[in-house]
Amino acid sequence: MDKEYLRIVTNETSVSVLNSAIESVRNKKMERASARVFEGGFLGISSSMSHADMDSLEKKAVESLSLKVPVNFSLPEGQKRTWDISGNSVLEEELLKHTDELLSKLTKANPNFIFSGNTRTQRMERHLENTSGADYTARESFLSFELMFKHKDSVSILDGALANVYYDSPDIDEFVSKYTDILNAFEKNVQIDDESIPVIFWQDPTIMSFFSRHLNGELIELKTSYFSSKIGEKIFSDKFTLNDVNYDPEQRIANPFDGDGFVREKHVLPLIERGVVKRGMYDLRRAKMYSKEPTGTSLRRYNKSSEIYPNCLLPEKTGVSAKSIDRALFVLITSGGDFQDDGSISLPVQLGYLLKRGKFVGKTQELILNNTIEKMFGLDYIGTLDEGMFDKDFEKFFAVRMNIQKG
Repeated sequence: MDKEYLRIVTNETSVSVLNSAIESVRNKKMERASARVFEGGFLGISSSMSHADMDSLEKKAVESLSLKVPVNFSLPEGQKRTWDISGNSVLEEELLKHTDELLSKLTKANPNFIFSGNTRTQRMERHLENTSGADYTARESFLSFELMFKHKDSVSILDGALANVYYDSPDIDEFVSKYTDILNAFEKNVQIDDESIPVIFWQDPTIMSFFSRHLNGELIELKTSYFSSKIGEKIFSDKFTLNDVNYDPEQRIANPFDGDGFVREKHVLPLIERGVVKRGMYDLRRAKMYSKEPTGTSLRRYNKSSEIYPNCLLPEKTGVSAKSIDRALFVLITSGGDFQDDGSISLPVQLGYLLKRGKFVGKTQELILNNTIEKMFGLDYIGTLDEGMFDKDFEKFFAVRMNIQKG
């Protein structure tokens, strides 16, 4: 009988902010655990939402073998390894002081606005071991500022938001300076009458989720993915390369082993390379089912079966800077848009800004952006920017030309 044990421990401190003032402080520790057993081609699993004895979880997992859940893969072999990108300077006891300083400087620089949201620190450790020799530990930590804003004269519940994640001491002055640039521009209304314009997206989840969904190997094999008939074809720009990255200390990515305990040889895996769709993503089960190589992209929550999901999708930089673009629409908030089966997208922009040579000029009217996935990252792809919103920003901006429909 093969056995696997997974334990995830998260320690979090959060400071709640309401009406530009500290409202409360909360500390919590979350522990999740599971055990899986493999015997005779069947899988047994048991899980717990609190600290649990692995022997008792294993016993329940063995009992669940009677359910006859089939399994077609074996646990991967491994060794004892630890990956640690937790920052020593992200200290829970300093969070309240950082939050107080942040609010003091932010409200002083922007007296016409009210701020709400939270700041928090989080430390997480994932430990997975199995009877095939794998004994893996990954540790990471961060501090984040997540603040929504509302103009004092606004009738809206909120007008926008800005956030950043830090892996060492936060640069509060930089955060306030960038936020102030956005808020100053928010008070200046500008009209965009262009039929099309370069648009800068801040790793927009709607767009990246298209790749997450349609590069799913099972959907590709079932012929229900947009890319099912396009593997090996060049359909995007030479400038567009999209990688799945599972470990990069410089960019603070730490998913070196996937949900099944598989560790792939290379941390950077091109899914799309110089415009060519190279491969889909496969976990161990689907790789076995479809005779493919596993890609280390199995996400398994403590109480569920594994599913195919990317670690971190990152488009490669292309040497483009926002300062090199004369006029662009910078998208801060979108909602309600999605891709259709044919790859077309209609994306409503709730909050956008006119950007000139990297400088915020003013807030635009509500707009609707239209295009197709192949044109966005083909003929209309300008590039992935070298810079982010902040000096140490690990989120990627990409710029594409979009058609504009007035909202």
